[in-house]
Parts: sequence; structure tokens; C-alpha cells
Amino acid sequence: MIQEKISPATRGHEVFRYFLPFQSIGQFFPAIVEIGLYAVGYFLMGKLFVALFGVADQPVEAGIYFGIVMVCFHLYMMLPAHFTIAENACENESILAILDREIRKMGYEDANFDENGGMHCRKKGWKFLYWKEEDFQVEQQGAQIVVSGPLFSIDKLRKLLVKESHKFSSTLAQ
Repeated sequence: MIQEKISPATRGHEVFRYFLPFQSIGQFFPAIVEIGLYAVGYFLMGKLFVALFGVADQPVEAGIYFGIVMVCFHLYMMLPAHFTIAENACENESILAILDREIRKMGYEDANFDENGGMHCRKKGWKFLYWKEEDFQVEQQGAQIVVSGPLFSIDKLRKLLVKESHKFSSTLAQ
């Protein structure tokens, strides 16, 4: 069964990343834009609630704090992680085909295969908010396949693969 051949997700970041989650300077500037977008959205929603329900208006700083908190949640979900899959994990279908299908279901595109059988997938979305830290990397290393990417997505992908293995094993049992 494939689920015994999939390792648990392992975090690949230093401890200080919990306190300073930025992984690159390229991640910093889009984060500032995202904070601004959250702050403007918070401010506009506040004005809407004042107009509709007569609630007290919130200070602008509250929108900025809200933006910072939301960006930090986003950054924490993108901390790096990886898991490994044994090469002979699936008998009826290429494990790369399964990974490609499941990664595309998660909202990724541009699965570029390289000459070593690896794959690089980019998250769909606005280009100006693109962070390379959101990408998936699938590499063949010896007798195993290493899947690396953002922690939240790696956990989700691993669960999808285990779920897929349950479907496959129940089909074989019948």
C-alpha cells in the first residue's frame, strides 16, 4: 500500500522562522502590498458597517494590524516542508502522474518536467503577489521521490495521496 511508503511531512526551516517568517527579500515587498490590500479592505468594510449598522468607526491602525496578522498567517503556511515517497509506491499508475493530478487540483499550474524526471509547479494567481516559496518541487533522489513546498500545501497533498491510496487498495480488494 502506498500510505506506508509515504513519509510524514517534515519541516525544513530554522526555528527562528517562527519569529521572522520571511524567507526572502522577494517575499517582503509583495507582503507589504498584501498588508495594504488587507488594510484597505478592512477600512472599506468598516465604513460599510458604519453606514449599514451604525457601529463605531475603527481607526486606520486597526486595518494595518489586521493586515499584518493576516500576512503572518499566510507566511507561516508557506514555511518549507517536504515528504518522501518510495519509488515503487504505486503499481498501476506513475506516481508522478498522481502527483501532477493532485497538485493541479490544489490550484497549481505550469507543471514543468525536467530531464531528471522532476517537476516544478507554480501557484495560480496574481503575478504581483507571486511568491516563489509557494511553489512545489518534485525530485527523484535515488530510490525515492522527494516532494517539497509550503507546509500547509505539503500536508494537504500528503493527505490527498494517502486518501488516493485507500481508493486504490479498496479497488484491488474487490
